Amino acid sequence: MEKPRNQQIRAMRAAGMSLRAIGEEFGLTRERVRQIAPNQNGRRTSQGQDRLTRIYAFIVDYMRTHHGLPPACNEIAAEISISTGMVAFYMRKLEDRGLIVYHPDLKFGSSRNFYLPGATWTPPVR
Repeated sequence: MEKPRNQQIRAMRAAGMSLRAIGEEFGLTRERVRQIAPNQNGRRTSQGQDRLTRIYAFIVDYMRTHHGLPPACNEIAAEISISTGMVAFYMRKLEDRGLIVYHPDLKFGSSRNFYLPGATWTPPVR
């Protein structure tokens, strides 16, 4: 039988409350709340996995609204509130998983030298 406290924590997390707010309510650390409350898939996630997901979602949304142009690293960093060095780290992870591909014809170091494999976009009609 699950403790009523854990049920409340899961419900509060599902409602979108932050780890800090729940922890303060029950006198727990954020890490303990994270251990008790799994994500929507029923699996626990690390902060890094959450950032990776947020970065990929931002890239997809940005490219959709900017006619296929990928965001620059500093735009990603500003959106996710991390350093550009951390953006580069997560971009390598996305590349390793095949979610982004660096364009071989563009010089390395360009912040917009990647694309989403299989993605298509339609230019705006003038």
